[in-house]
Amino acid sequence: MITVEDKISTFSKYVYDKELELSNQKLEEVEKKNKEVIQSKQKEIEKKCIDLNRKMHKKIELESQKIISNAKLEARNKTLTIKKELLEQFMQEILDSLKNFTETEDYKIYLKKTLENVKDFLRDNTVKIYLTKKDVEKFASEIKSKYPQIEIAEMEEENIGGMILESTINSERIDATLRTKVRDWKSEIGLRLYEALEK
Repeated sequence: MITVEDKISTFSKYVYDKELELSNQKLEEVEKKNKEVIQSKQKEIEKKCIDLNRKMHKKIELESQKIISNAKLEARNKTLTIKKELLEQFMQEILDSLKNFTETEDYKIYLKKTLENVKDFLRDNTVKIYLTKKDVEKFASEIKSKYPQIEIAEMEEENIGGMILESTINSERIDATLRTKVRDWKSEIGLRLYEALEK
């Protein structure tokens, strides 16, 4: 026979089991929601990490490019400075060798050839010829004997050699100095020098 105590015990067990089942269900639901929230947050964090990683990578890449670009620019400027210095040294060596050239017999031939090339100018004008001091001493009498109508004057020593012919009637002028010839050929000389340096 079932007693009241048995009934209460059975009912209590039923209520307890029911409550336990409901608690377990709620616990499962909470765990499931927590798991979903955690997964969602993990995905969000992963996305933020990927975005941050991309931004950092892009920033590092831009900084690297900036550093490389600055280094290339600095290297190019140094190269240009060195090339310019080499060109200046080379031009000075050319001028020095031309100073030596003015002491040779070939220089005398060069002056005669220059006068021959401008003979029409010498005939048609009253001309003043400018020579360096040492060239006046060496060649003035010889030039005057061939062209007695011309006037000979000294030019600045920095011109090394050659001559400047100037009409005393009009402003016509022929600059056949060695320094001017070197200056006129400077870009061509520089181009050849830079080509040689590139090889």
